[in-house]
Amino acid sequence: MKTTVKNTHGGNVTASRIGPVLIALEVYNPLEENGRQTAYMHIDHAYVLAQGIIRLAEQAEAEKEAQKVHA
Repeated sequence: MKTTVKNTHGGNVTASRIGPVLIALEVYNPLEENGRQTAYMHIDHAYVLAQGIIRLAEQAEAEKEAQKVHA
């Protein structure tokens, strides 16, 4: 299983399950000289990371909505 999200600058982030308990997180940034990097992590750590990303995104979305209300 694999999921990829494309960024606005032409890059992307892909998360792949590469074993029973291992996730690969690949980041491609065409604006960087060494723009392709991979991190490997245990599924438990990947789950914690995903939860943190969701909280960050929810906070950013709430701040964006609050700015609309005050504008």
